[in-house]
Formats: sequence, C-alpha cells, structure tokens
Amino acid sequence: MFEDVEFPEEQGYQSDTTFPFIQWVNGQKAFARLHPVLGTGGWAMQETNVLGELGWDRGDLPHKNGDTTPCYFAQTLNFALIAEKFRWFLTNAQTGQTEYLEKYQPGARGKYQVLVAVKEAGDLQGEPWMLTVKGMTAKYLYDAFKMYRSKLLPFAATLSKKRLPLYAFWCAISAGAPITVGTAPNTSVITPPAMIVPEMSNKEAVTGFLVEQFVGQDNITRFSMWWTLAQDWAKDKPKTETAEAPAEQSDETAWHMQEPPPDFDAEAEIPF
Repeated sequence: MFEDVEFPEEQGYQSDTTFPFIQWVNGQKAFARLHPVLGTGGWAMQETNVLGELGWDRGDLPHKNGDTTPCYFAQTLNFALIAEKFRWFLTNAQTGQTEYLEKYQPGARGKYQVLVAVKEAGDLQGEPWMLTVKGMTAKYLYDAFKMYRSKLLPFAATLSKKRLPLYAFWCAISAGAPITVGTAPNTSVITPPAMIVPEMSNKEAVTGFLVEQFVGQDNITRFSMWWTLAQDWAKDKPKTETAEAPAEQSDETAWHMQEPPPDFDAEAEIPF
C-alpha cells in the first residue's frame, strides 16, 4: 500500500525565496498630516503583501514621483527572530543590478535582512515575513537585535537554566528620536529603529518584561519549523540580484527612505 507514492524532499527557504516584506519609514514632521507614522517613523507593509485584513492603521506611502502606495502602518511592532543575514553591495547605476560583495569596498552599502514572526499579524501569518533595510537604518536595527541576542537572551537563560532559541521572545521595535547621519555635505535626518526594553540593571523589571514578551509554547513549536527551513536562506548569499527583485524595488521607491552610504563600520563583527 502506498508503494507508488512519491514524497518530495522537504526543501528549506533559498536565497531566491520571496517573502512578504515590511519596510522601515524614516519620519518627517512635514508628512505627519498624511499619516502619524510618516511623521514619527515606523513600519510600513504594502497591502499587496498580505492575504487578508491586518487591521493595522492604513494610509498611503508617498513616492518621489508623486505616486502613492496603499500600506498598513505601525509605529511599533513585536518581532520574533527566525533568521538574519547581512551583506555589502554595490548597485550599477546604469543597469540597476545589485552586486553583493564578500567584504566592504569603498562606496558599498549595507543590506540587512531578517526573517521574523510578527505578533500583531496573529494567525494571518503562515510563513516568515522579511524586514529588509539598508543604510544607517540597517545598522540601528542590527544593533537592536544584537542587544537582544547578547543581553536579553543570556539573562533569560539564567532564569530558565537552559539555552533558549532565538525566537523565544517578542522584540518590540519602535522609532527612536530623530538624529543626523552622514558627513557634510551629505547628511540626512533619520528616525532609527530602537528596541523597547527596561534597563538591564533592573533585574526585576527585565524578568517581568521577559515574562510578558514570551511567545508561548505553541509559537515555539511553529517558529522552530520556520527556523529549520530558514537555515539555507541565512547561509546563501547570491552574488547578484536584478532590479526586479520585489524587496529591492520596495526599498528604493520610497524617497524618504534614502540614506547616504557608507553605512556600517567596515571592521564591525558580523556573526553570520
């Protein structure tokens, strides 16, 4: 019985796997009249990226050419980390093709991609979604998650007396205060992503925070499967990417998301 049934081998996510993606929007006070998040900074997700009604705030994301894109907006979102990778890249101005580099070169920019579960998506999320950010925004998001990996997770491990997976807790990421980045005359103002977390010196507050942010056993089981499928994706770093790649198009169209390169400290340790 069932001798002739062929079961395909389970394949993980690859570098060319497409995911619904969420963008970071740097706030500008002049655009608060269009939507509060456009004034403060925060997260935007195109309506076409999800199947169903998210229930978040809706609005239009403006572009440099005057067009707008219908989006869901949120100033703060809670993420469980599934997998991540960082790459240096150069973009050919004539062809639009992105070339990924083994190490930093002058003029290169940093691209940080994170596969996440989103608490606010609830049961609507059936697979990881991707945070894709560049420039100084990528550095600040990377630093926020680095703090979670290096401080919050080890603290939680001491409480549980066992090693906990990356996706065990929700990370609340919101827009920070405006700062100026770059060197004159190429400077710009961004509202960098920042993690909402108590002072690590207050152990009682941190413990209570972790209890509130625990994803729960059902999600641990679900996210574990996503983590397993994402390992090939995290290690696979293609050398080129065409201009038609969905995340690339989205990252480059919103005019107020542009930031001056270079972005990361070339000597910084990237643990993946």
